Amino acid sequence: MGYVSVVIRNKNESDALGKMLPMLFHYYKDDIAEVIVVDNQSTDNSVAIAKQYGCKVITIDKFTYGKALNLGIEHAIQNYVLLLSAHALPVGASFFKSAIAVFENDRHLAGVRFVNSFANYQDAYNRADSINNPLEKGLMNACAMINKKVWEQYPFDESLGFSEDKYWSALVIKHGYTIRNVTETFFYFAKRDQTATINRFKNESIANGVINNRKPQPLLKILFSSFYTMTVVNLITFFKRIGYEAKLLKAKLAIRKALKQNTSKQ
Repeated sequence: MGYVSVVIRNKNESDALGKMLPMLFHYYKDDIAEVIVVDNQSTDNSVAIAKQYGCKVITIDKFTYGKALNLGIEHAIQNYVLLLSAHALPVGASFFKSAIAVFENDRHLAGVRFVNSFANYQDAYNRADSINNPLEKGLMNACAMINKKVWEQYPFDESLGFSEDKYWSALVIKHGYTIRNVTETFFYFAKRDQTATINRFKNESIANGVINNRKPQPLLKILFSSFYTMTVVNLITFFKRIGYEAKLLKAKLAIRKALKQNTSKQ
């Protein structure tokens, strides 16, 4: 039996689940004890797909990220719990083993963040011991592992719309625990349309503002910034794009000429 419980938050992600679950079980069947899908009243066939692969499905209403995570972790049978987005997939044979080794060597470790960018990799190299600016570089719950014993003392905040991971990181560090980077990685393959991207920006900004107790920006600054972007910045971008397309056209004509010369020699 595996030694890690996996908790996946889900709403209408049947396509993503259908791609990641078979790979997750194929590559990590010896590491994973169970997969718990916390489903936010999906109307697609997400639940059927989760059950097809033997996942435990828990339904949630009045969703927040913190509430979904708390519900999933509550039902986890293992102490080490991987928090995973339906759009994320661990990479590499040592992914789970490396994370567990870090936990086993640090009894004050509350959670680990996995590398997801070159900048994050540099940060892990420069600060191998622990993360000391959790509100900026704490856990990213798209793919993070936590110690359930610490969570039992400090569950995730259920009132925040976003950034429950960073807030939790700051909370546990404040109470003497640590958050560390682990140099294992994951694929993140979320695709958002324009509306979803804007909504995410709005909700993340509100949550981060609340957590950091930021004052709202002056109205005139917001209006000026948006007007400047819509006019000057977009105009500059437009002409840069024209320049790029002109260079690309020149390259295509050069390709055509070279291929034409090559065929004429044959």
